[in-house]
Amino acid sequence: MCQADPQALSQLLRQQCPGHYGEPTAEKLIQLAKTSVSSDQTTQARQSSMRILCDQLEHTQSNLKLLQQEMERLLDNDPKASDVLYIPE
Repeated sequence: MCQADPQALSQLLRQQCPGHYGEPTAEKLIQLAKTSVSSDQTTQARQSSMRILCDQLEHTQSNLKLLQQEMERLLDNDPKASDVLYIPE
């Protein structure tokens, strides 16, 4: 994180959470990473942990996309399924 490019990080943040994060957040994250105190060993462990979390997030987003596509397919092919859209809650 401490070696991240601020513009690339802010672009990634905007893609993941549009309207919530930008360049100031990216710069703050990088600054915090640069000033954190840790050994090389803990840094490597956190890097591995971050990679795993990112993989999990990517997998979850992929599954959500598939679920959204399936829901759209059901709504398109089953006239009764679209009645669910008119339930207020």
